[in-house]
Amino acid sequence: MFLITQKKHLLKNMVVVGCKLINYLTYSFRKFYHSAYVCHCEDFEEIRGNLTRFRLLSSDLIVKILRLHFVSLRMTTSGLLRPLLLFLIMLSLNITVEAKDVKYISLAPSLTEMVYSINAQDNLIAGVAWNRKLMKNKPVIGDAFFVNNEALVKYHPDIIFALEYQKTVIDGLKSTGIKIHYFSFKSINDIFNSIKTISNLTNHSKNGDLLILTLKRDINKYKAKSPKRILFVVQAEPLISAGKNSFINDIIKQSGHINILDNMNNDYPRINLEYVIKQNPDLIVVWDKQTKDYLKKFLRSKFVILEPADSDCINRPGPGVVNAVKFFANL
Repeated sequence: MFLITQKKHLLKNMVVVGCKLINYLTYSFRKFYHSAYVCHCEDFEEIRGNLTRFRLLSSDLIVKILRLHFVSLRMTTSGLLRPLLLFLIMLSLNITVEAKDVKYISLAPSLTEMVYSINAQDNLIAGVAWNRKLMKNKPVIGDAFFVNNEALVKYHPDIIFALEYQKTVIDGLKSTGIKIHYFSFKSINDIFNSIKTISNLTNHSKNGDLLILTLKRDINKYKAKSPKRILFVVQAEPLISAGKNSFINDIIKQSGHINILDNMNNDYPRINLEYVIKQNPDLIVVWDKQTKDYLKKFLRSKFVILEPADSDCINRPGPGVVNAVKFFANL
């Protein structure tokens, strides 16, 4: 009797230690997985597959260990203990059984990127034009400015993820019973809140929480050594820049610099050259050489032309915001 009790004790400790070890390794794999995605790693899909195989092999190993000990101990109550222990193991490995597979469509590249970044793309049934390498065989039903509503309805999604400005185009689809969630981005925190919402709706809340923690940690790594006064040019004629309530303004502030239009409440106010000349910014960030050549006639500030990769992460609020903050911090 004493020997059986000791063996039970040993088995319990082995299961607890084994589950904690697997949970820790799974967490480490997830951190690496999200970092690889944010850094646009070429082996993103391979990493995702390896993580899935690792978890399946780990759970299978624990089950085999349990079976071995159940047989050796000849437990008469094994019929009761097995389901309970297996349930606890499933919890420790974060293996969840969903009551229903929720199907969804994303109508913005920034939202699609969030879906992929939390590993929720399996139930993404369609989207707008974005990264074809990642989306592979996902049907495309439009782009950020045009959506084929007729094609959208035919896919019978449970949820649609869309941007606030798309409301006038697709809000009528609510009458079909489809749930529509709208998102807008005026700050970096809006990105975190959107990831949280999407991860909850797609049953990937833990992945979402981990991604948010990773992004916050990485963003805080980048700060300008000496703050500069910056003008970010959205459009040259008429001259439009990023105001206080814009996503770009928050990126500039987070990087440690100062937006010369931080005192203007509009998202993207129209301004005159006289105002810019008076403010005398240290740096002017523009989209292309044509804009630089035009403004250089009137301003003596240093100009920075955005590279395609930089303009993409600045223009698309999402997990790539880390690279946007890094870009400004290094100016």
